[in-house]
Amino acid sequence: MAKYKPPEQEKALQFVDVGFLIVAIFGALWLPLKLGLAGAAKEIDKIENPTWETLGQNPTMVAAWEKLGHTPQTAHDIIQNHFHYNIDWLTLILMAA
Repeated sequence: MAKYKPPEQEKALQFVDVGFLIVAIFGALWLPLKLGLAGAAKEIDKIENPTWETLGQNPTMVAAWEKLGHTPQTAHDIIQNHFHYNIDWLTLILMAA
């Protein structure tokens, strides 16, 4: 029985393949961010007159925030920037199909 010998691809077409893969990977990673489908949370859970206690920070965390030069007011947006998990079932089903 003859040993299988796969077909050879031209060198120029290998570069075309690599270019296509780079564009496809870049598009798959960048496009959802550009369209606003992925990334950081879009909403900040507001707290009126924030204190370290209302932000849920313990003394060790407070010391770290203060070393970075933050007050409860300046750290509020960073701490309260939560990612809200909302599942759009129709989109999920269409994506899985």
